[in-house]
Amino acid sequence: RIGALWNGRYRSKIIGDETYWLTCLRYVEQNPVRARIVATPDDYRWSSYAAHAWGRSPEWLAPHPVYLGLGMTAQERQATYRKICSAVLADDELALVRCTLPKGSATGAGNPVPDPAAPGPAPRRRPGGQSRPRTRFCVKPYRF
Repeated sequence: RIGALWNGRYRSKIIGDETYWLTCLRYVEQNPVRARIVATPDDYRWSSYAAHAWGRSPEWLAPHPVYLGLGMTAQERQATYRKICSAVLADDELALVRCTLPKGSATGAGNPVPDPAAPGPAPRRRPGGQSRPRTRFCVKPYRF
């Protein structure tokens, strides 16, 4: 089963640098292709790929400064973006985007993919160092 009830809480991730931002954007643009919904990112109607790769941008979509840095003109940016998105994401890039990190952790080029065999973070404790004592229930037999 999938969905909010079974998957747990949403966790946001900090995008620490430009390379990681482009990797995340490539991941999103290539999702419909990986899911075999469409053959190319351009075929997916609800993607921002057409805006970034071909300049077919709706009025409300503001270009990101990293995207604007891909070239001096709109044609250069679009050609560079198409070239970036034509490369399939490698397994290590997929792992970097998909991995779950502790809240507040930054990701990016300077942060390696976490080792799954490494021990996880210490359990959270309440201020004062002690957790609340467990409630004990006494079950009394039901009488007719």
